[in-house]
Amino acid sequence: VRYNKGEEPKVVFNPKVIWSIGRRKSKERCESEKDSLYLVRRPILAKVEYMTLHGEIVTEFLDYKKARIFCHETDHCNGILLRDKGKLIEEK
Repeated sequence: VRYNKGEEPKVVFNPKVIWSIGRRKSKERCESEKDSLYLVRRPILAKVEYMTLHGEIVTEFLDYKKARIFCHETDHCNGILLRDKGKLIEEK
């Protein structure tokens, strides 16, 4: 998971969304479908849990931007692509 361009990615194992509050529509692209833009509903606030490289269990509260990114990457771990979850709004 990388929340900001240029920062080192955070390696997470067994990511889970414990609970989330609210939903907001966002436009998302994915490296696996670079030419497509989707409209997806993501949580405004999420409580997440994951394991680090060192086996430590981490629980965090994520605001909208981080929750959106975490959920996007967690969907990939669960075999879910944007085309499965969102509405296609642009294709190049």
